[in-house]
Amino acid sequence: MSRLGLLDKNWLQELKSGSPFFRDSASNGNTDLLRRVWERVRDEFLPQYIAEHPGERTFCWWCFDHKRERPIIGAEHFPEFDRSQNEKHGFLDTETYTVVDGHLTPLQEPKRDYLERLGLLTDAERSAMATLKN
Repeated sequence: MSRLGLLDKNWLQELKSGSPFFRDSASNGNTDLLRRVWERVRDEFLPQYIAEHPGERTFCWWCFDHKRERPIIGAEHFPEFDRSQNEKHGFLDTETYTVVDGHLTPLQEPKRDYLERLGLLTDAERSAMATLKN
């Protein structure tokens, strides 16, 4: 049996998004426990997730594997934004936008652009994303 088969919806959701499916956290806020579960299921879970969500990564990948934030590109549109808070707390997997001149403007470099720029997209992802655009 796969290790993923041992996890309930709450765990799977928390691995994907950092937030549990149900109100109570699967990890009970224990980051070390979440990391240990991620390390056990990552090799099976991540390829499945990427196949279903090309150009995306899970919260746990951003948090435990990549361990870096995407660059801030729109801070001038967020007067309340403090870069030191981003370094301290981070946004990791979130998409934060504001409306500028009637258009949504991202705070951070979009995930797909970032992953592409760093060469982290797989050929299968690029192909899938090209198919989705057409």
